[in-house]
Amino acid sequence: DLLTFMAPCREDIKHVRIIRDSSPNQYMALVTFRSPESIEQFYKSYNGVPFSSLEPEWCCNLVFVSRVEILSEDEGGSVAPVSHTELPTCPVCLERMDESVDGILTIMCNHAFHGNCLVKWGDISCPVCRYVQTPEPSAENHCLECMATESLWICLICGHVGCGRYLQGHAYQHYIDTHHCYSMQLGNNSVWDYVGDNFVHRILQNKADGK
Repeated sequence: DLLTFMAPCREDIKHVRIIRDSSPNQYMALVTFRSPESIEQFYKSYNGVPFSSLEPEWCCNLVFVSRVEILSEDEGGSVAPVSHTELPTCPVCLERMDESVDGILTIMCNHAFHGNCLVKWGDISCPVCRYVQTPEPSAENHCLECMATESLWICLICGHVGCGRYLQGHAYQHYIDTHHCYSMQLGNNSVWDYVGDNFVHRILQNKADGK
């Protein structure tokens, strides 16, 4: 989604690294550009712009970074060997990754790819380790009826959060009251269809396999 958002400026981007701090459900992207002019143009075009017209409250907030501090090996960081000069290989296309030629994207699990290759991947998981690039459930999430914080399901129609059937079943009660039949479990993205009484993603997988 981030690469699609920045697609018009893709040729001006040298490297994108996804990073985070201790704030829950928040990510940052450290973007390196090929020229000062492209930085200024990117700031004018994207600062304060919503990532999606469907969620206008989530905007792109840009700040200029004067320096990047790197931890030494004694402080918990790692130091590459002085003789290490070989360019890494993109796990998707197996070509060498040269920042001077292609834009590089380093994601949360620290695997790096050509930006164009990751766009074509078409999945939210890492092509190498399958790490999912979505925020983990926030500790602030709770059932809107009984305040339970475990076994939570969110209605895909209206966003109502309720507890599962093994607690007090408020997610199911929401379906009874509203007939909103699709609900997703927070934490693993499993989608339940109350009408069919089964998981939707399992149905799709079975149809694809012909089973």
